[in-house]
Amino acid sequence: MTQILPPLLQRYPSAELTDASARAVVEERYWSLRRQVPVVYLLGFVNLAALELAATGRLTVGLNLPTFVGACTVVRIWHWFGVGRGADITHELMVKRMRQTVWFATAVCLAVCARCLYLLQVGDAASHMAVMLFGGLTAIGVAYGLTALPAAGRIPLLLIIGPISAAALFSPEPHFAGAAFGLVAVAILTLRLLGAHSRHFTDLIRSRSSITHKQQLVESARQEAVIAATTDFLTGLPNRRAFVAALESAVDASESRPFAIAIFDLDRFKVVNDTFGHGTGDQLLKEVARRLLAAVDEKAVVARIGGDEFAVLLPEVGRAKDAHAIANSIVDAVNGASFINGRQFIIAACCGVGISRRREDKSPSRIMADADLALYQAKGNPASKVATFELRMEAPRLRRAQIESALLAPDVYENLRVVFQPIFDLKSGEVIAHEALARWTHPELGSVGPAEFVPIAEHLHLIDDINNHLMAIAFVHARQWTK
Repeated sequence: MTQILPPLLQRYPSAELTDASARAVVEERYWSLRRQVPVVYLLGFVNLAALELAATGRLTVGLNLPTFVGACTVVRIWHWFGVGRGADITHELMVKRMRQTVWFATAVCLAVCARCLYLLQVGDAASHMAVMLFGGLTAIGVAYGLTALPAAGRIPLLLIIGPISAAALFSPEPHFAGAAFGLVAVAILTLRLLGAHSRHFTDLIRSRSSITHKQQLVESARQEAVIAATTDFLTGLPNRRAFVAALESAVDASESRPFAIAIFDLDRFKVVNDTFGHGTGDQLLKEVARRLLAAVDEKAVVARIGGDEFAVLLPEVGRAKDAHAIANSIVDAVNGASFINGRQFIIAACCGVGISRRREDKSPSRIMADADLALYQAKGNPASKVATFELRMEAPRLRRAQIESALLAPDVYENLRVVFQPIFDLKSGEVIAHEALARWTHPELGSVGPAEFVPIAEHLHLIDDINNHLMAIAFVHARQWTK
């Protein structure tokens, strides 16, 4: 027996629990076996009770095989289904319980084998045939009941059918030898079926585990792609796309839950980048991100939406006064000295605030445009670092949009001209030079001064072409003066 059981136990996949597919096989075998245990014990008890009745003609409660199996049934059912037996079970405990099942099945089968061999030594030919019949049925039935655990399923075939068939083969009755041959043949075929079922079972579970693993990899890759698409990897904050998505959700719920957004811009950040390098600039941006996160509560959404621009979504803030006060506190928390690589840098941020409003055009882009316009106002007012959008700011924005559109039109140069302002020598009173001044008169916008259109042209990267055009006009006039 000690030579038979170790190989059987080794056939059971219990060692490679670090492999996901092996763990899946262990889980499936365990839960399948758990479902089959009550049926297996009921089958064994009924068959052994029938064996006792057929072989001895009586069935009593006492020290007999059915009572022993019945007691084992109660113990094992409690062991499998007792309080807390099915919760938070580890793979190691699953393997332990299934190994216990192998040893327990061995003990029960040895008891059944001993009882069958004893009954074959006493009684008449009819009782001997009943022993072979019910002993064989018990072994085959239990073996099929334990298909989820092949190591245990083989034991009744080897420990019950094997010994009683060997005893029958040496019987003087020829029909016993024939019955023994039939039992052995059935046992061999059953062993083959158990092996084929086990291989198919294992292959199926491993295949299913592999598919699940691949699905998990795909889902993990999808999540990583989402994170990559919505995260600013320098600061770890959400990027513009993620912020707009959060803003869209806030807009959808704005009828019942108002909100505000604050857009922050760093003053003279380009100077830091150009003078000290992008590495220093990156460290400065990380510090700003850290200070922003520390300055807001957990409900707020902080994002980096551009090079040196950050945005904060302030949920449940619907009053301009409250939003302005919160933005001021954030600016105070962000601004100040920061030491990077032994150098001191002064962080100076300004902020524009936009408030969600009950109106037709309350799209994320419009609210961000409100905050951008307020930010533009804040930049133009050094005394206050925070500006909150007001409806009176609409006119300048519309005017700016019209100027941008006119500057991008193909006929913009037709309306640009140069006027000359003489420069006098104060001593002699003579004209010594002329200053060329740009003038733009648009058919719809009217006269647009340089102070208004030049900054917009610079923003649109059109200023060089406009300068070249105006210089060409000035040179033409200068040549005519010399004539």
